[in-house]
Amino acid sequence: MANYNKEIFDLEQVLGYLGRTINFENEPRAPEILNTGLSYYHEYFKLTKKLKQTSAFAQDPAVKSYLDFQRLVAPTQVNDIISFFRSLEEEPEEEKEKPKTPVKEDSTVPAELETLVALYKEEQANQLEVDTNHSVASAVIRARKTWATKHQADLIRENRLALIQDKSAREKQKEIENLDRDLFLIKNINPKAESAQALTRSLEKVSRQAVIAQAANLGVGLTETQISKAVDDLTYLGLSGAIDPTNFQDLNIVSQLAFRNLEGVTINSPINKLDDEVKAWQEASEKDLYSDKPDEIEKQINISDGESQKYFSTATKSFQFRLKQNNIDLADDFESAQKELFKAQSALLKAIPNAALPSAGPTPLHQNIQVLEKVLRQSDSSILINPEGLGARTIAVLQTTNSQDRNLSPEALRLYSLGLSPEKLNQILKDPKSPLSQYFQTTQGKSVYQQVHFQLGQIHNSKLGQEIRAGLKVSTSLSGNINGFYNRLPPVVQTATKFVLNPKGTVYAWVNKQIGQRAGKLIIKKFGSTTAKKIGSFILKSGLKEGVKQFASAAAKQIMIAAAKQAGIQGAKIAGMVAAESTIAAAAVALGISTFGLSLIIGAILMVVTAVVDVTIGIVKKGLDKVWQELGWGEKFRMRDLAAPLLVIGGAAATAGAVAFGGFIFIVRTAQIAVVSAVGIIIGSVVTIGLYLGFAYLVAPMLSTLVQLDSIEKVNYSSTTVPISPGCPSTWPVKGKWKITQGPGGKYSHYNANYSQAVDIGTPIGTPIYSTTDGVVSFAGMSAPYLNTKIVIVDTRLPNGTPFQVVYAHLSFIKVGQGQNITVGSVIGASGIAGSGAHHHYEYKRIPYNTCPAGGLQLAENCSASQIPGAGKKCVPDAPGNFLYTN
Repeated sequence: MANYNKEIFDLEQVLGYLGRTINFENEPRAPEILNTGLSYYHEYFKLTKKLKQTSAFAQDPAVKSYLDFQRLVAPTQVNDIISFFRSLEEEPEEEKEKPKTPVKEDSTVPAELETLVALYKEEQANQLEVDTNHSVASAVIRARKTWATKHQADLIRENRLALIQDKSAREKQKEIENLDRDLFLIKNINPKAESAQALTRSLEKVSRQAVIAQAANLGVGLTETQISKAVDDLTYLGLSGAIDPTNFQDLNIVSQLAFRNLEGVTINSPINKLDDEVKAWQEASEKDLYSDKPDEIEKQINISDGESQKYFSTATKSFQFRLKQNNIDLADDFESAQKELFKAQSALLKAIPNAALPSAGPTPLHQNIQVLEKVLRQSDSSILINPEGLGARTIAVLQTTNSQDRNLSPEALRLYSLGLSPEKLNQILKDPKSPLSQYFQTTQGKSVYQQVHFQLGQIHNSKLGQEIRAGLKVSTSLSGNINGFYNRLPPVVQTATKFVLNPKGTVYAWVNKQIGQRAGKLIIKKFGSTTAKKIGSFILKSGLKEGVKQFASAAAKQIMIAAAKQAGIQGAKIAGMVAAESTIAAAAVALGISTFGLSLIIGAILMVVTAVVDVTIGIVKKGLDKVWQELGWGEKFRMRDLAAPLLVIGGAAATAGAVAFGGFIFIVRTAQIAVVSAVGIIIGSVVTIGLYLGFAYLVAPMLSTLVQLDSIEKVNYSSTTVPISPGCPSTWPVKGKWKITQGPGGKYSHYNANYSQAVDIGTPIGTPIYSTTDGVVSFAGMSAPYLNTKIVIVDTRLPNGTPFQVVYAHLSFIKVGQGQNITVGSVIGASGIAGSGAHHHYEYKRIPYNTCPAGGLQLAENCSASQIPGAGKKCVPDAPGNFLYTN
C-alpha cells in the first residue's frame, strides 16, 4: 500500500492560501507553498490518466504559474485531490487499476448544510464562556436558537420552491435538491457510505432511545410520526453542536423540549415555564434590544433556572436509569455516536469553511456615526480630537474582529473615548436647542439615541470603561481651546488639521490603531473569524489586556477539546483536562496547540515598537510619509510642504475667528492656537523621538518577562552559536548509528514555530526510543498535529531550574503512561512512520534545541527543504556522504 502522507500534508497547507487575498510581502512562504500545490495539481491529472480514472474536475490550461493556481483553483478542487491521494492509500494495489465511476462535481453547497455548519461554528464561539454553559436555561436557549435558525432556513427554501408554479416540477426540484444534499454529505464525510442516513445512524439511534425513554418517564404516548419528528430535532441539535448527545442532562432537557414542539402533546415539567420565558426573552432581544426589557426577563429566567436545576438533578437520574435499563449497550452507542458526530462535523467544516449565518445588518449607530459625531462636536466643544491610548487600541480590535453585541460596539466606544460619558450626554440634552438634542428628536435620531444611551451606560459601568477613564487626560486651558477650535471647524477642515492641532495625540492614535489592528488580525488568525467576534464581551467585562487573555484562554481550550476529540480522547477525560487549569498548557502542547497566552501582548508591544520606530526614522522618510498619506496630503513628505498646511490652518483659524465670533479675546486665542499648531508640526519629530527613547528603556525588560511567562509561544532562534547549557542530555533517544535527516527549523517540515526546535532521526519502524532526561510524562497518546501519530511528552528541568519539555513523536507504540515518573534511559516506546517515511521526531518545547542538543551535537538551523545539517553547523545538500549520525 503506497504512502501519500507527504502529498496530503502539503496540500492541506496549500488550502490555507486559497480563496483569499494574499500579501506576498507579509507571507514570504506563500509562493513556495503555492508552487507545491501547482505541481500536485498537474500531477493529479497525470495520475488519474495513468490509473484510468475520471478526474473529479476538468484541468484548467490557464493554470501555469503559482499566481494562476491561487487565482483559478478552488479549495474544493484541492480537497478533491486530497481525497484522491487518500483513496490511493486505502485501496488494495490490485484494485487501483479499476476505473472509478465518476462523481458529478457540484460546486454549489446545499443551503441547509451551510446553515448547519454556520450554526456549529457559532455555537462553538458562544461556548467560550463555559461558566454559563451547563445550566438548564442555557440548554433551552441554545436549542431554541438552533431550531429557530433552521426553521428560518426551511422557510426560505419553501418560499423559493413555491415560485415554481407546476406542482410536479416543484416536487421534482425538491427531490433533486435533497439528492444533491445527500450526495454532498456522502462525498465529504464518507464516500463509502451506502446512504446519507448511514452517516448519522448511531446519533439517530441515541436520539431515538432518548425520545422513547423520555416518553416513558413522563407518561406520554407518541405516534411513530411524532417520535420521528422529535428524533430529527434532537439529531439536528447534536450535529449543530447545540448539545452533547452523550450528556444525560442535555438529552433529558432537550428531549422534553422537543415534546413541546409536537402538536397535541403536553408535558408536566418546570421546563414549560422556563421555555416560555426564553421565547419572550428572545423576542424582546429582537424588538427591544437597547432597552431594559431583555434584562428584566433574564432575571426571571435566572429564577426559573434555579427551580429547574433542582428538578432536573433528580429527573436526570431517573432518565439515565431508564436509558440504561432499555439498552445494555448504551455506553458503546454513546461512543459510536460521539465518533460519528465528530467525523461529520469535522468533514463539513472542512468542506464548507466559509459558512456563516446571515448578518443582522448594521446597527443604527453604525449607520449614523458620522452624522452623530458632527452634531456632538457642534453641541460640546470639550469633545476630544482623537481617541487615544487604550480607547484607540480597543476600537481597532473590535473593528478588525467585527466584534459587537448588545452591550458594546466600536462606535459607542469611540464616543466614550472622545469623552462622551452618560453624565455628559445628559448635560448636553438638557438644552433642547442643542444640535444633539434636535437630532435625537428626529425619527432616525431616536433609534440612534436608544443605542448610544444604553451602550454608554454599559461601557461606563464596566472594567473597560474604568480603564479608559483612567487614561483620559485632564483638559488644560490651552488644550481646551484647541479642542473647542477644532470642534467648530467644518468636517472637511477637521480631517486636514488633526495632525496640526494635535500632533502628539494624532501620533498616539495612529500607533494605537496599528496595535489594535495587529491584535485583531492575530486573534482571527489563531481562532477564526466567528470565534473572534466574541472577544468584545470579554474586553468589556475585564478590560482590554485581561479580557484578551481570558478570551484567548477560553478559545484555546476549545481548540484543545477539538484536537483531543480528533486524537480519540473521550469526553470525560477531556472535561477533566479542561477543568484542571494547571494541565491546560501541557495538554495543549501535547496536542500541538499554542494557547496564545501572553503572545498577543508581545505582538502588541512589538507593534508599538515597530510603529514608533517607523515614525521616528520616518521624520525624514517613512514615518511622515504615512502621516502625509493618512491626511491626504500626498505620497511623500517634503519639508517645503510644511508651509501649505500652516497657511491653511492659519487662514482657517482667522476666518473662523472673524466670522463666527469676532472680538479681541478670540483673536488672541486664535493666535495662540496658530502658534501652537505651527510649532506642533515641527515638534512632531521630538514627540516621536521621545516615544521611541521611552520604549527603548521599557520594551526590553517587558519582552524578556513576557517571553518567560508565555510558556507556549516559541521564539525564533536562528543562531547555533549559543552556548550549551550545563546539565543537558548527553545521550540520544536511540542507540546505534542513525542518519540525522532534518534539524531545527528545517524547511521540509520543521518550519512551523510550534514544532521547529526538533531533529528527525532516520530510524526504521520499531526502533526502541529511550528517555534522554529524568521527568514526568505529561501526555501520552495520539496527536493530530503530529500527523495523527502517537507521541509522548516529558516535563523536565535543567539543573538551573529552567523548565522545558521533551517530545518523542511518530511512535509505533507507547510504553509509558501519563503521570509516570521516568529516568534517563527509560524505554519510551518504539519509532514509527509519518510524512516522508519511517523516522523518529525528537523535539524540545520552551527552550531552543541548540542550547541543549542531544548528545551535545549542535546542528545547523533553518536548512532548506533540499538540505540537511552538516559538519560545522552548516546546511549541506541532502545527498549520500553529507549526513551526520547519532552516537
